[in-house]
Amino acid sequence: MPAGENTLNAYCASLMLQHLDGQAYVTFMTADPPRHSDTYAESFHCGFFANWQAGKELIQGGAITHDTPSIGVLALPLLARGIPVTKVQHAVRIQLGYTHPDERLSRVCYAYFLLLSKLLLASTIEEALQLIADTAASTVYRGFSRLLQAPATDDTQVVGGKYSLAYYIDSSWPVALCLAHKYMREPLQGLLQNTNLGGKNCHRGAVLGTLLGAASGCQLELFQRLLHADAIQAEIQAATQRPGT
Repeated sequence: MPAGENTLNAYCASLMLQHLDGQAYVTFMTADPPRHSDTYAESFHCGFFANWQAGKELIQGGAITHDTPSIGVLALPLLARGIPVTKVQHAVRIQLGYTHPDERLSRVCYAYFLLLSKLLLASTIEEALQLIADTAASTVYRGFSRLLQAPATDDTQVVGGKYSLAYYIDSSWPVALCLAHKYMREPLQGLLQNTNLGGKNCHRGAVLGTLLGAASGCQLELFQRLLHADAIQAEIQAATQRPGT
């Protein structure tokens, strides 16, 4: 994949912005020649098509496997204006059921949505840091707060040490929160550090970048270096102009 290219999950996010349609996903994934260059597909894609091939309806395609609770689903954030939070949370649960039916993941997705909504309104870095700490307190075990109060000098003590490098939500979500809190004032350094830490850093980085961008402002230079920056911007503008989005 060339630098700045979309991952498969990013292409799926694009499909959601354009269509919100399960058939569009099937058409995209079964296109010949392929319409993306990502050679790695998370297991939820495989599970979905196994269920579809077995005769299940698209709406019943979500498969439950050992890695269903993956941070990869958070590459598809759902935000809304003028809609009560409870309705959005209900929509998130329905959406997750199509591809990632997992209760733990639902709880993190709710928290992620609320955190993003509040970060966009935060007026200071200090307020953003407190919002991340509050979210961590409600979604990660208590001892995690000590990592935020006294961050490790060497991030490998946390990433790969205390928490797994894998994409399982129980590890990747705390890691994303920890890095966001530590590098809130140095967003570019935080993104680079996430990459250098290795493991399943791609969608962990998508979540981290979203949190840092929401709190400290969009990094336009990085965005413009995306291979499909103009198309992504047009899709976002079109989606935000639709009622209820």
